[in-house]
Amino acid sequence: MSYNWIEASQPKVWSSESKTEWIRVSRTQPCAICKKQDWCTRATDNSVHCCMRVPSPVELSNGGHLHSGTKTPDELTAKEPSKQNQPINATAVWTRWLTYHTKSSNILDLSIELGVCAGALKRLHCVRANPRRSAFAFPMFNSYGEIVGLRLRHDDGNKTTVKGSKSGLFLPAGIGKDKYLLIAEGESDTAALLSAGMDAIGRPSCLGLISMVKGYLNRLDVIPEIVICADDDLPGLNGARKLATGLLEVTTSVRIIRPPSCKDFREWIYGGATRQSIECLIHAAKFWRGDR
Repeated sequence: MSYNWIEASQPKVWSSESKTEWIRVSRTQPCAICKKQDWCTRATDNSVHCCMRVPSPVELSNGGHLHSGTKTPDELTAKEPSKQNQPINATAVWTRWLTYHTKSSNILDLSIELGVCAGALKRLHCVRANPRRSAFAFPMFNSYGEIVGLRLRHDDGNKTTVKGSKSGLFLPAGIGKDKYLLIAEGESDTAALLSAGMDAIGRPSCLGLISMVKGYLNRLDVIPEIVICADDDLPGLNGARKLATGLLEVTTSVRIIRPPSCKDFREWIYGGATRQSIECLIHAAKFWRGDR
């Protein structure tokens, strides 16, 4: 079908002020573009899709990309915002879940499932959500270190966010003294890199939040050597390159690494990779100087 990308890029279609209702993809209804089960969204009538992994001519403010669906933008269903879509007090929700629902045994069980250290999950401020959600929650922070959203990792493996959450970074406690700062894709890869003894922060997906990462780095006393850890697929590599180019505005020491013969760094580290293995990858990688 022909698609008017100029019209599609207008705020009435995709901005946070739009009355169009967006819903998250799920295991039963994965993203129509990348076929993944998490993080992407679509309009309720399938008119457009926001894919966080596959690029398109229209980049959205959340770091995703707009893709055409089965209808034109003029046919979008307009609905008044519901109370469920209003911003939440993410700090209060996280504190309540930490106080009333989280036990050390919960975190230990998740660490065994993911193949990471329980201490790494605690450093990422992981908590058990209220029982009806059947999920663990990872807080997402803005560049000032404030909790702005909660990402849910459900017991069935599905990933969602608490309604009203804003997208942010996974920022663990106790980092800032290492020579390297690794930037991972997702909370589990971040936990794996922490388990291997590296300093690491995470983005929710392979795209977006470049300005937030720059803001976070600018607030460090000294910016360490930046290493972007990309998943071993094309969307992951493209997202890493885009982030690397953006970070050249705040530092010249940026490198990109990928896990050898594994889909992501959690799988690689679970298979036996150590800090020494990671450092060998870093030393072999060239400093990023932009696409040329």
